[in-house]
Parts: sequence; C-alpha cells; structure tokens
Amino acid sequence: MCHYSDHGVAECDPCPPGSFIDFTGATYCKSCPVGHYRQKPGYDDCEPCQKGSAAEVEGSLQCPKCLVGEHQGQEGQATCDKCPAGYFQNKVGAEKCEACPAGTFSQQGSGYCVKCPAGSYTDKEGQGQCYLCPAGSFNDDEGSTGCDLCAAGSAAPKAGAAMCEVCGAGFYSEQGADECLECKPGHYNDQDGSGTCIACSAGSFAPGTGNTECVPCPAGQYSESDAADKCVDCQAGTVAEVEGSTKCAACSAGTFAYGEGNLKCKECSKGSFSGSDGMDHCNKCSAGSFSSEDGSSNCTLCPAGSLNWAGGSLSRNPCSLVPPGNWERVSKVSLPVGQSECSPCPAGHAQSLPAQDSCYICQPGQYSPTEGSTRCSQCPAGSFSNQAGKSFCTVCQGGWYQPYPKQKECKICQAGTAQGKEGATECNVCEPGSFSNKDGALDCIPCAEGSSQGNEGQTSCNVCKGGQYAGGEGNLKCGECAAGSFSQSGAGNCTLCSAGSYSTSTSSRSKCSLCEPGRFASGEGNTECLSCEAWVLC
Repeated sequence: MCHYSDHGVAECDPCPPGSFIDFTGATYCKSCPVGHYRQKPGYDDCEPCQKGSAAEVEGSLQCPKCLVGEHQGQEGQATCDKCPAGYFQNKVGAEKCEACPAGTFSQQGSGYCVKCPAGSYTDKEGQGQCYLCPAGSFNDDEGSTGCDLCAAGSAAPKAGAAMCEVCGAGFYSEQGADECLECKPGHYNDQDGSGTCIACSAGSFAPGTGNTECVPCPAGQYSESDAADKCVDCQAGTVAEVEGSTKCAACSAGTFAYGEGNLKCKECSKGSFSGSDGMDHCNKCSAGSFSSEDGSSNCTLCPAGSLNWAGGSLSRNPCSLVPPGNWERVSKVSLPVGQSECSPCPAGHAQSLPAQDSCYICQPGQYSPTEGSTRCSQCPAGSFSNQAGKSFCTVCQGGWYQPYPKQKECKICQAGTAQGKEGATECNVCEPGSFSNKDGALDCIPCAEGSSQGNEGQTSCNVCKGGQYAGGEGNLKCGECAAGSFSQSGAGNCTLCSAGSYSTSTSSRSKCSLCEPGRFASGEGNTECLSCEAWVLC
C-alpha cells in the first residue's frame, strides 16, 4: 500500500521525518502539527510530545525538554509553562514545579528560591514575595518564617525592621511598640531601654514629660504623694524648713506663718498671742488681759480688783486698780464698766479665751456654724469660703476641686482631666481613648470613630492617617489597613481596592494604585496585578 506518490511515480515512498499522511492514496505528506514529532521516515502518525517537553513549530523531528524554571504536565503541548511566582524548578524536562518553602520566595519562571531578607518573612510555602515585619516587630535573619515583637524598652517605628531601636533615658515602651513614649509628668527613668517609668517619690517632683530625674521640693513647699508633677506651697500657718518635704508642719501655739510658702514660723510679739497650732496670724490681747513675752500662747487676765481697758498691753503689770465702787462687777472677769453679762459670739465668729470684750472673726477658709463657738473650723477639702465671718463652707461645683482644707477658693480642673461630682478633692485624669479639651470639664469625651489616643490626660485625639482606621469610639490606637485595601484620613474602616487596582503591605494604603498597562486585577481586595497572557489585550 502506498503512503504517498507524486503523479507518474510507479511506487510509494515513506513520509520523511517530521511529516505524515492522513489518508490512503495521498500524493504528499503533511508536517507534524505543533506539540507532535516524528524522528524517522515511515508510515505512522506523528507522536505527541511527552510530559516535560514541547514542540512549538510544525514538522518537528523531536520535542525539546522544558528548561530550568519551566514545566509541562500534559502530552502533546506546543510550549512549556513558566513556574508561577512562589514556585521553582531547577531541572530540565520537569512535569511540575516545586513550591518554595516558608521563609523564601521566587518570581515567575525561577529555577531557585530566594531567602527573605532580614526584616521580612513568609509564613507559608509557595509565596511570590516576602512580607515586611509590621511596625513594632523585627527579625534579623535571612529566610525567616515570622517576626518577633520588640522587647519592652525598644521600638520599631517602621515596617521591615531588622532590629528594634532602644528607647533613651526619659522614654519607655511596652513589648511590641512602634514608638518610644516620653515619661509622663511626675515620672522618670535614667537608663536606656526601660520598659516603664518610675514614679517620683513623695517630697519630689518631675515637671513636663521625658524626665530623667526627679527634683526635691524646695523649702516652703511639699508633695505628699508619689508621681507629683509639681510641689505645693505650704498653707498659711504651716512651714517646711528643708528640701524634699512630704508635708508641712503646723506652727505651734505662740507662733504664726502668714501667707503661703513659708520656711519658718514667727513668734507672736508682746501684747499678742496665738492660742492653737497652725495659726496664720496673732490676736491682740483684749481688754482685761496682757502678755509681756514674745511667743505667748495666751494672755494673762488682770487679777481680781484690777482692769485693763486698752488691751494689747506689753508691760509685766499693765492692769490698774478698779475705781472705788466698781470692785464687785470686775472681781471675777474684769468686764468693762457698765457691762453685767456676756453675749455669745455670732455664727462666723469665735472666742477661745474667757474675759474677752470681743469675738474674733473667722477668716476666709474657715467657718463657725453656730453661735457661741470657741473656735473657727477649717473648711474641709472639696469646699471653700472666700469671705471672713462665714457660717458655712461652699462645696466645689462639678469641674472644680480643692485637695486641701482651709481654702479661699476651688481650683478648676485643667484640660485633659474632668470631674462630674461636687465637693471633689481631685480631678479624674482622662483615660487613654478619651480627652477633655477645656478647663472645668465634667466628663472626658471618648475619641470619635477614625481617631485614637494612647496616652492618659490628653486634650485631643489623634486623627487616623490615610491607610489607617479606628472603628467605634474610645480607640487607643489606629489599626493598619491590610494589603488589598485602603482608607483616607479619619476613617472608621478600610475599603477593599476595586477591580483594576491594588495595594501592597509596603505601600501607604491611603489609596489603591491602578494596574499598569499590560496587567490586570479582577474582583476586589487585590494585593497585586497579574500579567496579561501574550495573546490577550488588557
């Protein structure tokens, strides 16, 4: 049987290599189609290329093996396929590609895998790229499968860190921090790499932020609790004679300290006295009494049968004999002539001594609620009186406070703090995730959606940057949008990139980038664009 014959030829010839006939009585041989071959002359059909090889032209005598970085898992194919990104093949004639192990990556058509550089990682096999360690974490080895959190006392401000930066003195950080924070007022640290700040002990203070030491309170001032950011002047009637005082000492009877911030008490001069501890002034001896020494705690009554009209007498024996006919009236209490009974001191006044011709008025910061008081009481902490002669103290209203007794006014809560109750002795520091932006606030305001605040005692919240988000209220920190999404400044959530656009873990993610010509991305949430096939326009 002839396989083919030209016109006029007496016998049939076999088809040459790379060709075949498809029916009996053919006058010519056809070239083997792509993906097929024939090495020898003959009468048979062309054979399909084996797996791991391909023939891209017609009339092939053999099928070349797939090159390194290529594979072909089917018979009779015209071309070999490149290994996809994340896979490799280091041999020729391969039927399939191998996945790159975790900690490595490869590009399309690779014959080998590349270790992820320090500061990046892949945590599973078959990856076409390495991912940067998030801010606050690091790795210092090539080929890493994960990242370690920065230790307390260090931070990594940017993604892709191979090592964490050590916080300097006056700063601190917790584990996994992306920034070192300044020590708050009233706190300090004096060493690099600290995970916390130390509260100043009572008797010292640290103003402002970022302190590396605490300062002793100067004489005349004190701080009674830890973590003070300032020292307080000693109140009238009290003193602090040395630096670093945790409290002020009350002046003893017979002495006084006028005004605030005193270092020493002064003795009452002759003719005056202070009858109790903690006095801010001395009282003049009243009619019928005298004091002849400095530092007197009381005045001496004129003896029976004598009197003193002026008061404030300085001499050792200033009393005069009562004129004839008046001895009975003055023999016991030395009352002025014509006065036969005592009157109670009105509310807002007091008198602690007998045989007096007047009551003393309660000073601002004091009160006496009833008639006949023997002393003026101090207004308790959380209240005040701003006038002399008061019978009651006024409680501090909401947004105000007073930590000390015997005060003339309340202090307003500063921005960053709040107090919603009356009669408060301190203001509440706004917690992280909230703020107050004015003095005298009743409540702290939670940070709005799209903003955050990681520190306490703040006057505002930080708006999340583009590529970040904070859902709901009261956020301590803005989250980072994942690759394949984006957000604008102040966003409460991230939006997936639309078809034809993408974002990566290394970009700002404040917007999605459009695919370049010749590349495409279908669906939403793309992290990369793929190359178009050679015969497709996109």
